Amino acid sequence: MAGRLAAVGVVLAMLPAANAAAFSPPPTLGKGGCYDPTQSNADFEAYGPTDVNVQAGDNHVTVNENTGGTITVFKYPNPSLYNQIKYFTVSRDQRGRAHTRFPNEGSFAGIRWRTRKGANGFAWLRSWRATQGWDSSDLPVPVTRYRSPRKLGLSVTVFDLAPPGTDTFVREIWVRRARRSPVRRAWLTYFANFNPVADHMPFLPIDDWCAPGSDQRASYDRGAHAIASSWTGT
Repeated sequence: MAGRLAAVGVVLAMLPAANAAAFSPPPTLGKGGCYDPTQSNADFEAYGPTDVNVQAGDNHVTVNENTGGTITVFKYPNPSLYNQIKYFTVSRDQRGRAHTRFPNEGSFAGIRWRTRKGANGFAWLRSWRATQGWDSSDLPVPVTRYRSPRKLGLSVTVFDLAPPGTDTFVREIWVRRARRSPVRRAWLTYFANFNPVADHMPFLPIDDWCAPGSDQRASYDRGAHAIASSWTGT
């Protein structure tokens, strides 16, 4: 049986809400906090290790990703303002890889499958071997390719872009099944640790991504099988 290609689009749109109560408690400072000026490398990583390898954006939405395709920064309404996603790194290992405070930091995709024998499986794509590059040398469109363990016979390609002139970020996901793959059905799972904010303390650049508060409201759209996050503020 020949391999098949399937495409799934994930659209993350920024939608201002009508009403919401702002809540911005002070962020944590010092050792183990979001800002630690006492650490030895505070001159360039006082806010925690930087975990960015590629970027997509259109001057409205700016998205940074690490080498595993996890979204680590989601800036809106312009690159200089609020980070709308939670991603807090606390350390690096001996190989230079950044580690987060919690395993559910950022935004990333997973895949569930069923084999011809009825066996079910699941994996977050970032746990598979990944390579990352660009769709074109002229465009800010990162492409991340994942390969499953050989016996599973799956590969996934993720194209990321912010369509010019919009407040939207799109992830287009293609799944390919090898000729001898035992997989007969597959489903995409997507996770996003969004924390929409619209209020901040002047001259305190960690208030948006560090503080536990949020200006958001979230609701489930049953027809679209999606969670819609919205917010309001000043």
